[in-house]
Amino acid sequence: MNEQQKTNGSSIEEQNRLLAALKVAEERSAMLAAIVNSSDDAIISKNLEGIVTSWNLSAQRIFGYCAEEMIGESIVKIIPEDRLEEEPKILSVLKSGLRVDHFETKGRLNKGN
Repeated sequence: MNEQQKTNGSSIEEQNRLLAALKVAEERSAMLAAIVNSSDDAIISKNLEGIVTSWNLSAQRIFGYCAEEMIGESIVKIIPEDRLEEEPKILSVLKSGLRVDHFETKGRLNKGN
């Protein structure tokens, strides 16, 4: 076996390993998406600027906004006026690399629903 054949063989083996790892990652991603989508809890993600990046069906049911109305919008859209000071504090903690412990808060519902 010459060097070219060895290189091609190991390259094919590496590609097969990468494809197998990608398949596992896709399966895990699909499973996590199913868990989030079937949850009775509102599951919302946002970036460090407070912009909503995901919004599950329970968030829609609870807050009255569909994903299309919230993704790309500021999370303050659902924060009551008397709680607006919470958001900058939360973002500051997250930006410093710390975790935010669980805490109880309230959300503002879509008046149109």
